[in-house]
Amino acid sequence: MTQAMRFIDSAAAASRRDSFIESYWPTISDEDALGVAISKWAEWEGNKIMETFASALEDSNYHTERAEILDLWNSRNGTDLR
Repeated sequence: MTQAMRFIDSAAAASRRDSFIESYWPTISDEDALGVAISKWAEWEGNKIMETFASALEDSNYHTERAEILDLWNSRNGTDLR
């Protein structure tokens, strides 16, 4: 496991602890916990969240999907994210 992956695991655990009621922790996926952490890190700013999401898609070789999602985002928000 790389240092970055350990950091992400740690961030998910911290977000789960900091953002959810303890009795719900077992039901909160890492994806949900990280999504909340990213939202807070981005200060709930949609473009910053979308850029983060788009970078993850690009790194995972979902180039076409990334382009389609950004086109939709840009058309609805009057932005020009690339």
